[in-house]
Amino acid sequence: MSGELIIDAQHWQMVADFMGKHLHLPGAHLIELDERLGLALVGVPGVADCAAGISAAQPKVVEALTESAAGDPIDLLDPIDIVLGELRAQLARAFGGWSPDMDKNRQVANVVTWPGTKGAANEPKVPNGPATWQQVLLEALPGGVADPAAGRDVKIGILDTQMFAHPNLAGAYLSAEQGLLQAGTTLSAGNGHATFVAGLVHAHAPAAILITDFFLNQNESSALTWDVAKKLVSFVGRGFDMVNFSFGSRTGDGKAPFAMRRAIEKLSADTLVIAAAGNHGETDHAKAPMWPAALPGVIAVGATDGKGHRASFSPDLPWVRCAAPAINVLSTYLSGEVIQYSEEHVKFPGFARWSGTSFAAAKVTGMVAARTVPGVVSAKDAFNLLLAETDPVVKPYEWRQNP
Repeated sequence: MSGELIIDAQHWQMVADFMGKHLHLPGAHLIELDERLGLALVGVPGVADCAAGISAAQPKVVEALTESAAGDPIDLLDPIDIVLGELRAQLARAFGGWSPDMDKNRQVANVVTWPGTKGAANEPKVPNGPATWQQVLLEALPGGVADPAAGRDVKIGILDTQMFAHPNLAGAYLSAEQGLLQAGTTLSAGNGHATFVAGLVHAHAPAAILITDFFLNQNESSALTWDVAKKLVSFVGRGFDMVNFSFGSRTGDGKAPFAMRRAIEKLSADTLVIAAAGNHGETDHAKAPMWPAALPGVIAVGATDGKGHRASFSPDLPWVRCAAPAINVLSTYLSGEVIQYSEEHVKFPGFARWSGTSFAAAKVTGMVAARTVPGVVSAKDAFNLLLAETDPVVKPYEWRQNP
């Protein structure tokens, strides 16, 4: 059995040699080097046997690792975790407590595909009332009228699922190569996520330039950290005013995926990064940090109900920066037959109602874009202006520690 490690590029060869000498794993090899991230993806064959040996020799250490990841459906403990733990310990002993930055190649999921959270907050619904673009505007904006110049020349990056070619979004976005869903196929509920997000951003900032890319295609529910981090860092240096990341993942040990952290550090230096805080507020993992939302430099957006109270599915945690209404939201969606999470086949009219912090983040992205004037008011300044408004729709999140 093979595993994969992500290691700081300048140290990967040293780590590979160290594993061969001290952990009897001589086959570690470079899979890919990404200069933008400054990271190396390293394949490590034989991890199952190595982990079994470590487990037999140090059962208490492995037991502690197992407890830290117990029951987490996203980031289950596997042999590479055991090998990585031992590798870090031996490197620290060899080098006075120092070890290079490294991590396993973790799984990352779109918010609507997290196991254990596919409940009411994550089920798109066919609208009972009007299902039109005008209705989207009526619910998103005072009077239902958007300023056609709102967001002019503002460049917004969206990393999500593939896009559905929705007529009300025609000309509003540019998609990456192969960034559109295949026509004529029956799609699953999560496939409409990016289209829903883009509709909300476009409603608030119709003149903004949306550039969409995807890390999940229509047949996938999760991706590896390495692939996501490469997508994240691809937004660096392209002149984006802001980026919207309505996805995330927990980790069994509560630590940020190393490659994702590296990408966000590079991106957030000159770009406003907005991310969904997660829909796990009612699960057994309600206190878990969500990545990238919980990273420094990221605006983590939670959800409120129509009265400004925290939505039950929205996490109540100190790293949540602000919150916006995101229950039963109307936006653009798939048209035609859709397979729900229950495997029921439902026909959608190109619009849906959906709840979740993804859509709170999309609203905040659109509202910030509408207040951004490139060269005059930066996206970061526009975000602060948004929070300072009288009777704001978007409010700073007030976390209070329980006694």
